Amino acid sequence: MRLLYSRHLEHFLAICEAGSLRRAATQCGVTQPALTKSLKLLESAFGVSLFERAPDGMVPTPAAHILRRHALQIVNSARYIEMEIGMLRGGEGGTLRIGAGIVWSATRAPALVAALRQDFPRLTLTVRVGVADDLLPRLLDGELDIVVASLSQQPLPAGYTTIELPATQMMIFARAAHPLVNRRRPVTLNELSKAEVVGFVDDTAWQRQTKAMFAAHGYSVPTMRLQSSSLETLLAAVGESDSVTFLAELLAPQAKAHGLKRIPTAQDLWAIRLGVSYRTQLAEFAPLNALLAAVRGDETSGRGGRSRQ
Repeated sequence: MRLLYSRHLEHFLAICEAGSLRRAATQCGVTQPALTKSLKLLESAFGVSLFERAPDGMVPTPAAHILRRHALQIVNSARYIEMEIGMLRGGEGGTLRIGAGIVWSATRAPALVAALRQDFPRLTLTVRVGVADDLLPRLLDGELDIVVASLSQQPLPAGYTTIELPATQMMIFARAAHPLVNRRRPVTLNELSKAEVVGFVDDTAWQRQTKAMFAAHGYSVPTMRLQSSSLETLLAAVGESDSVTFLAELLAPQAKAHGLKRIPTAQDLWAIRLGVSYRTQLAEFAPLNALLAAVRGDETSGRGGRSRQ
């Protein structure tokens, strides 16, 4: 779809991604002098410098960050045009890039993605698993087309649609032999504040929520001794130690399969607001609509989700 956008934008984005002219030239299949000339033409057109040379490579200027944001939109728009017109030719090709939050990836994502693959055999799927704090910026940056994860505190900007799904309650789990399990009375926040926690990497939402809850009662936040991007690693670590972990109720079956048990608490923890967010440009793309219908039908249990743009 290079007919729909300038090769200079392609070169510029390659430099942003590679961080060096040499690597970007290799990625684009051109010589380094040709890439340098292409960059200079862009800089001349805008009247600004787009990169500064540094010992570790090319550093984007503030102007480059602005251009990159718009260039990604242009390239993605061209990709969406190609996918939709491709469907008119009787195919279901293209690439759908999905961001799956920890809860969804460990519960319903495998079956729904498999069904999507079966319904659209020519569709290429990429699935990136992570916490919302990592996935949502990638959606805004043009690296993902749809994200199913916990909702952002702030509404997404124009050009994105969000459908809110039912929330899931947070709970605490530990190994069966943990001192806080199977007690006659629920565990207090004071006791939990002294516990060691295993959690997810870069989960700032957890940090924010725990800090707010414990600070409101005058307690310190539990210490996180281990962080993992893998749910399996997290559950295994909890099962082999006296650490505890905060998990969404939807992940209770996975915790149970690893021999973990829920620790009853004296008060409810917070709930996680879940949702699906996607680029509105893709609203007519059949594979996206099939995935949205499956997610909403599966997660809302007939109650319906709220859509916002």
